[in-house]
Amino acid sequence: MNDSTVNSSSGVEAVTVMEIGEAGEEEGEMGTALQTLHRKRAFLEAFSETGIITAACRASGVARHMVYGWQEIDPEFTAAFHTAQSVSTELLEREMLRRGVEGVEKPRWDSKGNYIGSVREYSDNLLMFAIKARKPDQYRDNSKIEHTGSIDLGTIGELLQGHDAKRA
Repeated sequence: MNDSTVNSSSGVEAVTVMEIGEAGEEEGEMGTALQTLHRKRAFLEAFSETGIITAACRASGVARHMVYGWQEIDPEFTAAFHTAQSVSTELLEREMLRRGVEGVEKPRWDSKGNYIGSVREYSDNLLMFAIKARKPDQYRDNSKIEHTGSIDLGTIGELLQGHDAKRA
């Protein structure tokens, strides 16, 4: 198999994916197989940029059900799909860190609608999500439930029976 690339106009370096084969194609359908290959590549490129199946389908002209069909019959497409999904996730992570660390310039106007400058705003929430994802053992939200004593399973059974009787 030959490697090909999914290029991204969003500034992400090209991602190498396996050339996608066409499972189930009959001999003599080379034109159809080539068209399908181009459609798969167009979808994967759009999906790597958006991370949204519907948006990638719209951009590439591929019906959503085709994507799911290709995943069922073509393991190479499925692998390339997961690669494109990883690329789009990295785009989200990069944007999350940019907004949290570098901030975003927000314009400011006076009461008369005149532009008076801008303020750089940062997202503490995005940074919190980023650090929780990177170090979950240290930063995850913890809740601990401890029970001391014994549990009477007979009582629980009676409660459940009473609950079932009320529902009937």
